[in-house]
Amino acid sequence: MPAQERPHEHDRRARFFGALADPTRLRFVELLAAENELTATQLAERSGVSLALAWHHVKVLRDAGIVTARKLGARTHYALARESLEAAFAGLTRPRLPARESGAGGTAVRVPSAYPVI
Repeated sequence: MPAQERPHEHDRRARFFGALADPTRLRFVELLAAENELTATQLAERSGVSLALAWHHVKVLRDAGIVTARKLGARTHYALARESLEAAFAGLTRPRLPARESGAGGTAVRVPSAYPVI
């Protein structure tokens, strides 16, 4: 990835994970993972929040790319954007940086691929 695209990508990922940092939004994600599709009314009822607050949280999740919307008559049904979730978490579990080849004193240090180099 070119250096000029990195800050934009980090901003997108920060918004994505920031949206998941709220307990109500995390509950919405869990509900949608279990139910596939729900309306804002169903999300509000099942999580114990007002409809206005549910709409706010759904908007944050949509803006972050975590939830998609599908209009069905007068109602909007929300679902997880499963590909976005998988891509975001896969980016954290796959090493992106090359392993360090030398450590202090010129000794070769090989970092296992399961542990990203920070």
